[in-house]
Amino acid sequence: MYLSYPDLCVSRFVCQVDVTYFPFDKQTCEMTYYAADETVSSVMLLSEDHVNRLELSQNPSWAVESVILTRYVKNDNLYITLSFNMRRRASFDVLTLVMPMIFLAFLNVCLFLVPIGSGEKGSLSITIFLSYGVFMTIVSHMIPHNSTQVPYLVVMVTILILVSMSSVFYTVLQSKMMSVVGDRPCRLSWFKYFNNRVIPIDIEAFDKQYTWKNFLVKLDNFVFAVYFIVVSVSTIVFLSVFHANV
Repeated sequence: MYLSYPDLCVSRFVCQVDVTYFPFDKQTCEMTYYAADETVSSVMLLSEDHVNRLELSQNPSWAVESVILTRYVKNDNLYITLSFNMRRRASFDVLTLVMPMIFLAFLNVCLFLVPIGSGEKGSLSITIFLSYGVFMTIVSHMIPHNSTQVPYLVVMVTILILVSMSSVFYTVLQSKMMSVVGDRPCRLSWFKYFNNRVIPIDIEAFDKQYTWKNFLVKLDNFVFAVYFIVVSVSTIVFLSVFHANV
């Protein structure tokens, strides 16, 4: 028995996606045709050797890289499977998600370059932390909701939020120490001679004038270097993982 359908047949199907590498993910969706309750001897599915993609309409979010047609016999029944290999168009997501996230991460590092006595350090740290909250809300709306695979982009944003939260905690603790013991002599020798271009001749006088304020100022330079390394390494690893998938 041979069946043919000259009229246009529209099919709609849903396939599972893997959003681990969002927004640089690639998906493969398969659609299988077969005649139920029939055998190879009673029904033969006719198809071309290739898929005509001339009437394929362009999608702003996905690009179809290839369509593979496979015919095989299973349980005395003839199957025809169409495999659609698609790639997400990532330009919009890169400009609206990835790049702002990287810029915001390095802006958070610049927090430690703000002088302690300027009075703007605490407000800047809170503003950056709130910006991450707003940014996380935007990301959660744009990324497909899938608990099976956690996108690396969400993991990266979570790490940056933790880094921002630690910088807020550091800034609050630093402001408290400045107001309480800022003018008192500091007995800690950490960073005492760090970044000193001129070493005073009178060491005892230098020890007396080395206060907690001087210690916190030098600590800012050290913390800036640590945060810069952490953010840079995290960003490089994050982009390397995506580049490997692309």
